[in-house]
Amino acid sequence: MSEAKRKADFVRDCFCAVLNDGQPHRYREILEYTRQQAHGTEFEGTIEPNNILFAFDSLIGSPDSEYERVRHGVYQKRTPESVMQSKAVGEGDDLHDILDAACDLQEKMESTFARLCKKLPEAVELIQPDYAFAMERLDQSIDGISGWLAHMEDIADGEELTENEAPAMRM
Repeated sequence: MSEAKRKADFVRDCFCAVLNDGQPHRYREILEYTRQQAHGTEFEGTIEPNNILFAFDSLIGSPDSEYERVRHGVYQKRTPESVMQSKAVGEGDDLHDILDAACDLQEKMESTFARLCKKLPEAVELIQPDYAFAMERLDQSIDGISGWLAHMEDIADGEELTENEAPAMRM
C-alpha cells in the first residue's frame, strides 16, 4: 500500500473517530486530533490543513454517507434516520418517473380505445371488457405506486408510518 493511501486511511480513521459521537465538530478540531494521533507515527509532522480535506471528501461525498458537512468547516456523523431519509429522497425521484410513466400509459390506453371505438364500432362490445379489465388493473397499480411514493416521501420528511397507520398501502 502506498504512503499516500496509508495516510489517507489514517486521516479518515481520525475523522471518523472524532465524529462518532454524533456531535458537530469544527475542521480545526478534527485537524488537531489528527495531528495528536500522528505523534510517534510515520505521519508525524505531515498533517497539514490543505492536505487532509481530500481524505474527507470520500467520506462525505455520497448521499448514503454516514458523514456530512453541516456548514462550512463543520462536520457531523449523520443519524441512521437522516441517512435513510436521504436515500428515500433519491428513490422517490425514481418513483415519480414510474408514476408519470404509468399515467402516460393510462392516457395512451384511453386514446387508443377511443380511436378503436371510432374505427371499429362493431367491435366495441367485444373489446370493452378487456379494456375495462386492463384499465382497472392499471388504476390499482397507479394507486399502489402513489401510496408507495407517499410513504417514501414520509420517510424522506422524517415521518415513519406504522403498520396500522398505512393499511391501504399493504395489500
